[in-house]
Amino acid sequence: MKAVNLIPAEQRRASGAAGKSGGAAYILLGGLAIVVAMVAVLTLTNRSLSDKQASAASLETQAQAATAKAGNLAAYKDFNQLVQTRSVAVRSLAATRIDWGETLEQVSRVIPADVSLTQLVASSGPGLGGGTVMLRSALTNPAIEIVGCAPSQSRVALLMARLRRLEGVQRVSVASSNKQDQASASQSDSGDSGSNGCQTTDEVPQFQMVAFFGTPQATATQAGTSGIQGAIKTLNEGTAGTTSTPAPATPGS
Repeated sequence: MKAVNLIPAEQRRASGAAGKSGGAAYILLGGLAIVVAMVAVLTLTNRSLSDKQASAASLETQAQAATAKAGNLAAYKDFNQLVQTRSVAVRSLAATRIDWGETLEQVSRVIPADVSLTQLVASSGPGLGGGTVMLRSALTNPAIEIVGCAPSQSRVALLMARLRRLEGVQRVSVASSNKQDQASASQSDSGDSGSNGCQTTDEVPQFQMVAFFGTPQATATQAGTSGIQGAIKTLNEGTAGTTSTPAPATPGS
């Protein structure tokens, strides 16, 4: 049986045109969807890029603040090092200190009443006290140089024995103990006292002796020069630099 199209010819043409235009509409909608998707992807990409740029700027700001803070702390580091250096020098000086007042008081108690002194020099090292006894340079220990006269050699020996009993004494050495010679005695009798000092007769010996002390000087200031001179040099070198306390850091730095 043959099918018969009952729709008028003019209406059939309009229906075909409508069917053809419907496909173009779908294509247009698909293109719009693609454009919307691309715009969304571009928007998200721009937002992510902006976030990363903001994060990078924040990190850079933090790095600059940390660098500035480190620069401020460098002054504290230098000052702390200077304080430590001076503390070591002060401890060295304290370790090498001798209570000369107490020591000389002990010496005054052991000097026999009939022994007269013309020189008594205490020094922490050779060449520091201005003494004249050559034997002083034998040791770098602190020492007391004693020059004077005694009625006899036995009294000189007694003085030596008493000096050995002083607290901290390591050694007592006699540089000389001589009586006045005849030529000097003649000059003294003629009214010329010469340079004999306390020697009133040719039987009176004039002595020179040194009492060396065994003190912490022997082990102090190992890192520098010897004893007190090394510690003083360290202090002077530290004083030559910047000694002011660094200013306090500003709040929030």
